Amino acid sequence: MGCFDTLNFTCPACGKPTSEQSKAGNCSLDNFTLDNAPLTVIADINDDGKNGSLYCEHCNTQLELEVCFIAIPRIRGAETTDDDWRSV
Repeated sequence: MGCFDTLNFTCPACGKPTSEQSKAGNCSLDNFTLDNAPLTVIADINDDGKNGSLYCEHCNTQLELEVCFIAIPRIRGAETTDDDWRSV
């Protein structure tokens, strides 16, 4: 039996919580949301969406992830908060 990580998110069609498994990255049976998932997990599930194999487990709507990356220059070693990117 293989290990995997799970990405939990809300289906935009039916509004119910749904999940998708990923075998990318560390695969330590962790549960993630779109806010805290490693990029490797998101990229793996994003590939499923691009290939047409990502569906809501409740309403069977075909889904894909829209991925937007933010790069923020920071001072090395400086203390920052999660909301610092909002002021850039």
